Amino acid sequence: MSMTRAALLSLLLLVAGCGQGEPRKLTVGVVNTERVVSEMPEFRDINLSWAAETGSFLSSIPKSKEELDQRKLKELNDRIQHASKSWQARSSKFYEDAYRRITSASEQVARERGLDIVVIDTMHLPAVQYTSGENVTTDILIKLNQK
Repeated sequence: MSMTRAALLSLLLLVAGCGQGEPRKLTVGVVNTERVVSEMPEFRDINLSWAAETGSFLSSIPKSKEELDQRKLKELNDRIQHASKSWQARSSKFYEDAYRRITSASEQVARERGLDIVVIDTMHLPAVQYTSGENVTTDILIKLNQK
């Protein structure tokens, strides 16, 4: 765990225990962002669009080496670079929007359920190490589908 994360978690635990009487137990929610993103209709749509465009692109490539002269090879390379940049931009926009929407829905669920923290549980980018927490993934999906 990084020093910043450890300090933040320590501060949260300290604040959760402050006050009079018995220390209040920190309430943690957990959201599996990979599941949330994969169940978004936009994710399915972008994947179907990518598959269709890839299929169309692959079918346009000449089948034999004889059909590929230097000019056609350069055109093909230019199309690949253009498509790659286009898909990178679309993908980045999708994930930025998805992150913003998940964050907003997480804040709503946290308020409604009285959670102190919502931990983002992502295989590729774990935000905080934790041993337990209330899984709020389904609640996030419900909030996103209400809009």
